[in-house]
Amino acid sequence: MIIHGTATDFFSHMELLGLARIAELEQEPGSAIVVGWQDPSTMILTSSNDELTLEEVSARLARYLGIVRCELPRLCQVIQLISEVDEGEIGSKTKKPSKLTERSPLSSRIARESLTLRQWNEYVELRHVIIDEITVENPIVSSLIDSLGFPAYWSSALFDRKGKTDLYQGASLWEMTFRRQGNDFMRNRYLDLANRVCRLSEKEISERLTGRQVSNNITGDSMACGLHSPAMKALDDDLLCWIAYHGMSLFPTRPVIAGRYGSISVGSILNEPSYSGPVYFVMPITMRPVTLGRLTAICRYAGLYNVARFYADEGSRPEESDVSWLKAHGVGYVIISRRGDAGKNGKPIYYASEGTIFPLEASDGR
Repeated sequence: MIIHGTATDFFSHMELLGLARIAELEQEPGSAIVVGWQDPSTMILTSSNDELTLEEVSARLARYLGIVRCELPRLCQVIQLISEVDEGEIGSKTKKPSKLTERSPLSSRIARESLTLRQWNEYVELRHVIIDEITVENPIVSSLIDSLGFPAYWSSALFDRKGKTDLYQGASLWEMTFRRQGNDFMRNRYLDLANRVCRLSEKEISERLTGRQVSNNITGDSMACGLHSPAMKALDDDLLCWIAYHGMSLFPTRPVIAGRYGSISVGSILNEPSYSGPVYFVMPITMRPVTLGRLTAICRYAGLYNVARFYADEGSRPEESDVSWLKAHGVGYVIISRRGDAGKNGKPIYYASEGTIFPLEASDGR
């Protein structure tokens, strides 16, 4: 299947990966979905042992949306579970009056300040209930939630923090939609989109995938997808946004309990202590279609980010061994994008700016 895309646009990359994840649910044993780029404006989604047509991919997506539609009432009920936090209890020296604030157990950005032990235990218990329920119903959604990160309870162990906790540091850098403390991606964006697209027919799905029809209800910067500039939001079809978010499930966030970082998100570079420093998004482009397993393995390779730092002009020099390893695994190019901010008055609205594609070569030009 051929899909129109833009190689410098991270939205296109996530759309391809998200569609591949969904299509792979019905893949026969012994075969795999493979993805790649034919040229800078053409993406490839196919199978390792036969061709996938637009009609077949649309049918698979329609069946998956049917599953989502059946699960949605229960999914909404589970995800909407709320932890009520008494802000008057937060911090041992606080003088705040008692005030109940709703915070979602799925939010990895629940607060900058510490919670009491009782509040934290309640938060963790509810989160486990939700994830356990979703894992049975829809493992892709469960992996997406896991990839979005977890509040950094370990942040008090970080250098120069002296026991202070910054739970915010456990969040994924890929989760760039507008948010406030206590809000979360799943309630504020994912479920909203799922409700809009779960009843689409195969014909409507096909028209959306090919760009013959675009439909969205985006109003204001708060609903920009974050995978490219908010200026492009009028072109963001609801179904393609929803598909692209499934691609994010392939990029997990892992905790870091040493140095000055709270977590590391696969596919990104954070070069300063705290989330106020420059952030870069990184993606390999292979010379031939590869399986999702191979692509994600490449994205977990530390050498990819050593090479990306060199291209981002961060002063490091890529090792010849890193370049050789990447070439041996089919990588021909690396795309790098600096995270932009379209927010105002100290309220960030992050997005992946248009990327730059670099041919893979060592610092000596080889």
